[in-house]
Amino acid sequence: PILEFLEEWSTENMEEITPSSIRTAAKIFVNGCWIGIHRDPDQLMNTLRRLRRQCDIIVNEVSMVREIREREIRIYSDAGR
Repeated sequence: PILEFLEEWSTENMEEITPSSIRTAAKIFVNGCWIGIHRDPDQLMNTLRRLRRQCDIIVNEVSMVREIREREIRIYSDAGR
């Protein structure tokens, strides 16, 4: 469900991105794998948090971390996180 959501919410996958676009966007990692970039990380994190807290679409066991300095969003949903 996380990967499908990210695809719908404007995450550009690795085949679509150029080196110049990486500099201006946040890298998105799911369970340690770099899956793409997103150009508005604030909006993405706010939406992910809202879905987890209010809508129960994302279960509470999913960990979401935004590393602002590294321009990364890390999402962990695997066992043993």
